[in-house]
Amino acid sequence: MPEKSFPESGNKDKSITKHIEKHVSPEIENITDVLREYGKPVAVGIVLALAIFIGYTAYQYMQHTEQARATALLTRATSVEDLEHILAEYGDTDAAPMALQSLAAEHFRNARYEQALDHYTRFLEKYPTHDMAADARIGLAYSHEAMGLIDKALESFSEFAEQYPDHYMAPLAIMGRARCMSLEGRHEEAIGIYEKFIDENPESPWLSEAETALLHTERKKRKAQETD
Repeated sequence: MPEKSFPESGNKDKSITKHIEKHVSPEIENITDVLREYGKPVAVGIVLALAIFIGYTAYQYMQHTEQARATALLTRATSVEDLEHILAEYGDTDAAPMALQSLAAEHFRNARYEQALDHYTRFLEKYPTHDMAADARIGLAYSHEAMGLIDKALESFSEFAEQYPDHYMAPLAIMGRARCMSLEGRHEEAIGIYEKFIDENPESPWLSEAETALLHTERKKRKAQETD
């Protein structure tokens, strides 16, 4: 894979300088005209105003280019290292939440469940009201389950189902809750949850998964009864 190149700070400074030359220089020329006409009495105030104007313009431009640069890097990110670079260098941009969420998902996909849990937790601590907070909460629940923390997973799935009943991932939370109950030996309760979901959601795209999970849980219940 060809090595990615990330923007250097020197290029950033040059682009800001060019922006100031293009957009600020006309303002400087206007101020120079005023100085020629009114002389020293207004010089101090104008110089101060000029410094503030230039600083603000440079800041606004830098903020805009930082956002654009971070977004461009995010669209090209293909590894954990790419995402970590975005978080380290552009942590205050709008791309940071997506990078953090993607990093958590990437850790989960590669069975690094502890790291996934850590990053989902960080997301919820830093962006509790973000549009993707719900996605982080379901990721948190799956991470708990994958780590064998069934009681915490059950709590997380249950909270998600109650807090986001209309979310597109609510069916996953409902089935996750039932699955965790079954893992705790609460097969009858799990069966009840699956049956309720199937009855209330006959057109759900998750219907077949719920029906399969129901059959699997009924078999587990029968097997448990046979061994008692």
